Amino acid sequence: MNERERIIDLIKRGVISSAEGLTLLEDIANQGGPKERNGRAIMVDWQRRGLTTETKVARVHQHDAQTVLRAEQTYHIATTSTDADTDTVGKRPLRYLFRRSVRNVIDNVDWHDVTRRLPGGQSRRGTKTFDFADCAASVVAVTVASGSVRYRTWNKAGFRITANVRVYGRSDSEPVRALLDHSVIRADADQLTFSVEDKRLTVDLDVQLPRRSFDHFDTQVLNGDVGFDDVHGQDFYVKLANGNLRAHTLSASMFEVENVNGDVSLRGLRAQDAVLSTVNGDLTVMGTVNALHFQTVNGVARADLHAAAETIVGASVNGNVSVSLPRTAALSGNLQTKFGHVVVQAHGVPDAQQAHQVELNRSGEKSGRLTLTTGAGDILLFDN
Repeated sequence: MNERERIIDLIKRGVISSAEGLTLLEDIANQGGPKERNGRAIMVDWQRRGLTTETKVARVHQHDAQTVLRAEQTYHIATTSTDADTDTVGKRPLRYLFRRSVRNVIDNVDWHDVTRRLPGGQSRRGTKTFDFADCAASVVAVTVASGSVRYRTWNKAGFRITANVRVYGRSDSEPVRALLDHSVIRADADQLTFSVEDKRLTVDLDVQLPRRSFDHFDTQVLNGDVGFDDVHGQDFYVKLANGNLRAHTLSASMFEVENVNGDVSLRGLRAQDAVLSTVNGDLTVMGTVNALHFQTVNGVARADLHAAAETIVGASVNGNVSVSLPRTAALSGNLQTKFGHVVVQAHGVPDAQQAHQVELNRSGEKSGRLTLTTGAGDILLFDN
């Protein structure tokens, strides 16, 4: 049996594969020429080395085994690297996806449209109008624990009070029903009373008054603002804790304001006497006042009077005190500051040259007694 027959017999018995047998047959035919196998050049010189067919087959098997071993090692390394890369890459998209999603939500969601109901934190609104067409009261008393009060006149003979109600916390009743249950409302020939002292109700009142003069206004607000618009009366008493007072075109014999945290601004005021005080806020008075007392702790006190006055007493602890009077008004009294300066720009008064204390003595209309003091601010006196 020659080598060709032996190779064919090995192929039939399954010792070598057909491809390997074909390679051996071609090598025999080419007498040891170079042959490409699986991309690798195998130089075989059968005659020179004197290799038998079995040796050739053994070498082929050895080469295949080494190839398989290298392939397994390469696969293992590649698989390990791929798994590591997959873990690394697989973690990052999840993190980046989460961040990107959150960023998109923040950029695209209008949070004013997002409402979340919390236990005990709900608020409901309602509106109620009270008409007192036949009421001829000359005394108006309004008390609100939380909310604002605005007075304004209209051309009708009666009263109208519009209440905008907000109810906080858990309550089975409707806002209007809660207002009626927790308020005192009385109207007779002498007095109109509207009182809401429940802090769970925020009530904003719009009080429309007939265009006439009243004897007395008593307004007390704990948390909220108070406003007067074209209102006329004899005595006004306003007490606030946390809010601002605004008045425009108001006439009174006596106007008294007590505030804690908030500003007091009176424009177009015509009053015989005015007593204004606040702790943390500014005081501004513009108009005509015969006797004015105004003081604040942390804020600016300013009075711009269009007519001469009998008495003006102004004080501030941490802020400026400024007063302006007509050129013809008399000026007398004392201006004093501890750490600031006194600035006087008035006719007939010597230049103070930024002194800490100045005595006034100018003749003119009325007595014009001024007592202005401040701690860490300046005193300013002008002619308007």
